Amino acid sequence: MGEQAMHTTIAGKTITDLENMYIRDLNDFLTKENSELFGMTLINEIHLKLDCMIDVGLHHLSLSRPVPTLSGGEIQRLFLASSIIAQMDSIIFIFDEPTIGLHEIEKAKLIQIIQNLVNRGNTVIAVEHDENFMRAADYIIDLGPDAGIFGGHRIFQGSFDDFMTSELSRTSPYLADQKKLQVKQTYSKVNKEKMLTIENACLHNLRHLTVQIPLGVMVGIAGVSGSGKSSLISGTLVPKLKEFLTITDEDEETVFLSDVRVSGIEHIKKCLVIDQKPIGRSRTSCPATYTGIYDRIRKMFASTSDSIERGYGAGLFSLNSEGGCRQCKGDQVIKYHVGFGNYIEQNCDACGGTGFIEEAMEITIEGKNIRQILEMSVSEAIEFFGNEESAAYDKNICHLLFTLERVGLGYIKLGQQTPTISGGESQRIKLAKELGKQSGRDRLYILDEPTTGLSFSDSEKLIKLMLELTENGNSVIVTEHDPAVLSNCDYIIELGPGGGSDGGFIIALGSPEQLKRNEKSIIGRYLR
Repeated sequence: MGEQAMHTTIAGKTITDLENMYIRDLNDFLTKENSELFGMTLINEIHLKLDCMIDVGLHHLSLSRPVPTLSGGEIQRLFLASSIIAQMDSIIFIFDEPTIGLHEIEKAKLIQIIQNLVNRGNTVIAVEHDENFMRAADYIIDLGPDAGIFGGHRIFQGSFDDFMTSELSRTSPYLADQKKLQVKQTYSKVNKEKMLTIENACLHNLRHLTVQIPLGVMVGIAGVSGSGKSSLISGTLVPKLKEFLTITDEDEETVFLSDVRVSGIEHIKKCLVIDQKPIGRSRTSCPATYTGIYDRIRKMFASTSDSIERGYGAGLFSLNSEGGCRQCKGDQVIKYHVGFGNYIEQNCDACGGTGFIEEAMEITIEGKNIRQILEMSVSEAIEFFGNEESAAYDKNICHLLFTLERVGLGYIKLGQQTPTISGGESQRIKLAKELGKQSGRDRLYILDEPTTGLSFSDSEKLIKLMLELTENGNSVIVTEHDPAVLSNCDYIIELGPGGGSDGGFIIALGSPEQLKRNEKSIIGRYLR
């Protein structure tokens, strides 16, 4: 920034100072200053834009925040704010789960804003799992009945009232109270001698917090957007644990926080961060490679009599090794540049779109070649590898596949390219990989909004798995907005009361029952 700009101030603040303020604080600052300095037209225009961003739940951001650092939900809401500012009508808006990352109290505001868009003469199409969002919809289209290859059918379309009587839907029974997400009736007791203590947490808006996190139980981290949840767990706790433990996560960068102290680490043998980052960076990576299933499958193919007779090794059945097509490098498609930075993809003629050379495709197990096995869904693969009378039987593969099915991923193909796998699916694949390993105790699992993108039935499966982890002597810390998940936690730490400069405090601690009775708690009124 130029020297002149740096020496130009408004009420003692430079343009950089204003850009770095939280949006709500900036709005308040401009309100307090004398509008005659700027002109009413300019002030009103700025207020209009800031108010829209506050209304859609972006009050905790600053104007200088780089767009690549925003979550998918925040980017959608920023787009929504710009549309409101432009006062558009006769437009079709399409949103993909706009309530992601929002507290229950913030979702109500978002629903009202979207309804106002419709009232202005626009059409809104939203892919959503949120109960209140579905109840507010004028029209429902339900696809299924299940996911992946078991879905793709139109189960229902019509009004919400008619949707309540749909017999094929997996969702309507939960909305009609015919089925309910289970909430445990008894909570595990907190062992005061087995606590993880964070002292002087001051990252971003945290107010030099000292907090004790019980171990051996399921702990929920709650609070409105920007209240400091991620700053406390992902930004403070995880980096400090990295100094003492080997942590399995996808982020190789380590941040050292010298002013923060963490004690009680001796109670933890291993920490596992189960986040929503992609499980692979290349087009040839897939769930089978990430979970380790592919290694056993390749060895199985290499041990067949045909492979032994021809001298084939396990590398022949890998896309990244000698078995990959020489033309497409195992990608299965060839990309052709058609100008202006655009490409089209066509199946590779050399391998017929399989990605493998001909020699690899000639070897079969129970009549299936390597590509046919990779095209199997998890549920189909369980039957294929689970038959004890078959040459394909493998107990270890079956155990991992069964775990993937338990987290609601029975529809995922073994060879599905990782760029096509959502963040929520990636997180559940990581969880299944850890659950599929030999069981252990005194492990700490850290999950960040694991119910993102999940239906009611899938959320129920995930909750059961998290409870199973604690029952086996492990600890779970889950950052969540979903009342169903938080209601199943043994202990909740709620930050707030607001976001940005209004957050950073601990406003409530205790079991779900205690938070229900706590007047300072915001999430307490939504717990089941």
